[in-house]
Amino acid sequence: LPGATFELWEETNGREGLQTGGSDPDTRVGTSCTTNGAGRCSFGDLDHGTYYLRETGVPDGYVLPGDPVSGPYVVSGDQEVV
Repeated sequence: LPGATFELWEETNGREGLQTGGSDPDTRVGTSCTTNGAGRCSFGDLDHGTYYLRETGVPDGYVLPGDPVSGPYVVSGDQEVV
């Protein structure tokens, strides 16, 4: 879907699932990414770890999903997502 905006978060507090608030939130990585005409965006140079995507914006005519978080995505030491 072109025009959707996402944030990337790294799981850094040792608790499963994405926590974006409170006293010990996970860590937001870089800046937001908006999908291109092919519906793709990318976040480069990621360290190995566990990541989550949070959709924060949608194109006109669409509504954010009730649970805008997807993941976890695990990046291995060789930059492969599993």
